[in-house]
Amino acid sequence: MIPQANHDELARQNFVKSFRNYLFGKMRNDLKLVYQETVKPQFEKENQRPLKIVMKFGGKCSNNHLISGTVAANVLPKK
Repeated sequence: MIPQANHDELARQNFVKSFRNYLFGKMRNDLKLVYQETVKPQFEKENQRPLKIVMKFGGKCSNNHLISGTVAANVLPKK
């Protein structure tokens, strides 16, 4: 059984959803640019390897940290 939201709860949810879409819509390209021009090159320079993104849902990532529905960056040094 799914709980039914009342009018005020629906209004709050719709506002947050709209505000989030507005902010991330405006920032998405800027964040991508920062990642490509700053974060990724700095990581590769410091670690001498490309950044590898590991997506796990409800399991363990390669460094045995529990994650649930998140994306974790594999930043462990090569063995």
